[in-house]
Amino acid sequence: MKFCAPLLLALAFGPNAVATPETAPGVDAGLAAAAREQRPLLLDFQAQWCYSCYFMATHVLTGAQWDDAVRRTHVLEVDGDSPDGAHWMEKLAIKALPSYVVLKADGNELGRIVGEQPRDKFYAALQKILAGNDALDVLKASAAGGSVAAAADVLASYQARDAFDDGLAWYAQLPAKVRAAADGDARVALWRERLRMQKALRAQDRGACIAAARKVLAGAVGCDRYYVLESGRITGSGQGGEGALDEVRAAMAV
Repeated sequence: MKFCAPLLLALAFGPNAVATPETAPGVDAGLAAAAREQRPLLLDFQAQWCYSCYFMATHVLTGAQWDDAVRRTHVLEVDGDSPDGAHWMEKLAIKALPSYVVLKADGNELGRIVGEQPRDKFYAALQKILAGNDALDVLKASAAGGSVAAAADVLASYQARDAFDDGLAWYAQLPAKVRAAADGDARVALWRERLRMQKALRAQDRGACIAAARKVLAGAVGCDRYYVLESGRITGSGQGGEGALDEVRAAMAV
């Protein structure tokens, strides 16, 4: 959901998105996404013929505990029979399905869980692997200590995770002295306005969306400028369709 990929308008005025694991991208793309999001990559190696994979998907990788894992990691389902899946199974020396491997964004392994597992054992093992390895928490601590660069990186990570409300709420609770310094930083301002824009899009608030978009476009938005202006489609029921999109584009023109 993602930096130079569709969208700064695509989420607008439509059904709320539900976080689900990716299935199409390769592992290299997953590593790149995990790096942007500042969280580990959880690879779910599986195959269509694997009953244990089906059991895990329907009985273990469900519910609140799984939702928490999806929030804390970038989950990627990997078909072990695909060329990319076979390559990574060989590279990671995976001998059984299902297998769940947690990688840092640089490709280094944090840990793995092999085979069919009961729910309690699976999540206990996953918690142990993830403990102390949340890169976003490290950045947050650095930002709270006064690092403006870290504050910008945290906001960018929330943007990559589509966690707009959480990002804005995190920034609002920073110590006043830290916020005062960060408020004058161009990168911080850009990412804060991008979060505000996305929040407005989700809330179908055209006025707030346009106001934030103008500030985004005035900044060093780089390759995303095209997507701010041209990407996406307003498809929400009763929201005006393409005519509404044209209205937003015209109002944002700078």
